[in-house]
Amino acid sequence: MPKRIGYLYERMIALDNCIQAEIEMAKNKENKNKMAKHIQRHADRYGATLQSKLSSGTYVFHKDRVVYIKDSYKGKTRRLQIPCLEDQAAMQAWLIIAAPYIEKRNYYYNCGSIPNAGQTRAVIALQKWLSTKKQRPKWGAVTDIKKFYETCPHRVVMRGLRRMFKDEKFLAFAEQMMYAMSPTGVGLAIGYPVSHWLANVALMEIDHGLRLKFPDVKHTRYMDDIAFVSNNKRHLRAAVKYLGLKLKEFGMVLKQNWQVFPIKSRGITFLSYRFFHGYTLLTKKLMYRISRKMVRASKHLTLRMAQGVISYMGILKHCNSYNYRMKHVYPYVNPKKCRRLISNASKDNVRGAA
Repeated sequence: MPKRIGYLYERMIALDNCIQAEIEMAKNKENKNKMAKHIQRHADRYGATLQSKLSSGTYVFHKDRVVYIKDSYKGKTRRLQIPCLEDQAAMQAWLIIAAPYIEKRNYYYNCGSIPNAGQTRAVIALQKWLSTKKQRPKWGAVTDIKKFYETCPHRVVMRGLRRMFKDEKFLAFAEQMMYAMSPTGVGLAIGYPVSHWLANVALMEIDHGLRLKFPDVKHTRYMDDIAFVSNNKRHLRAAVKYLGLKLKEFGMVLKQNWQVFPIKSRGITFLSYRFFHGYTLLTKKLMYRISRKMVRASKHLTLRMAQGVISYMGILKHCNSYNYRMKHVYPYVNPKKCRRLISNASKDNVRGAA
């Protein structure tokens, strides 16, 4: 077991770290929030104020703002808890210190909300596993955790953090952050900058358990969605059952609609792709969504529309979509024109800031 890390709270409350936390908190908010822009310009002053509050050990989190949004892709209504800017900066100060250690001990194919990983790493991993000529996986399974953020117990997160850190003040601050999210001791708030990191810590033990107990079953996880592939049907089924038992032990529930199926005939539907041996397709839902986007962009190309087009081009790059692009993308939009529009807007913002 790797050595636990100590003396972190002193690094967290250092002036340089607090100033950096204010800058990181205000990043990408300057155009939407005037206060964030003001904080970014006077990060030294606000960083010193944050340091004095954290050093005294009496920092109290404020009441957050609750917002309900509708997920346009899945159609779900999601509850967001938005903390004030000062609380976000305090969390960022903790995160700057904790994130490198969490990332270092993370399971490599856990790709959700991890820097330099993301959806692309999971897609490339599945493509690599399904393209091998020797011992090519025949069986697959896809499952997810039921209401993961709402049901994640704080004790499980703290158990994972205690395996990494031994600084009690640093751990107490993490506990204080989770209490601000949910005083009941259960649930992580969508909208807090630390939530996805704590969610990954909660499932870290399960990721490594699956890797060690079932070496012939490969799996990749994107937050609460998990895809398995294996050549051994019995071992694959045992791995999914192990996942369900561990989640039950932690106080969470695995959805019971999972199946073990042959990859050759059905393919693995994961992260809006369908993975087969040697080739990858888009799901129909995303394909129609991209087609509609291209038609709208051809009629009226705005900056936001151009950004959406380039984002979808990145998704199309990772699947076998040549014929689709020729028929439904290039007749409507020119990606070079979209990139030029984004580049010019970015240069204008830089000039405006100067």
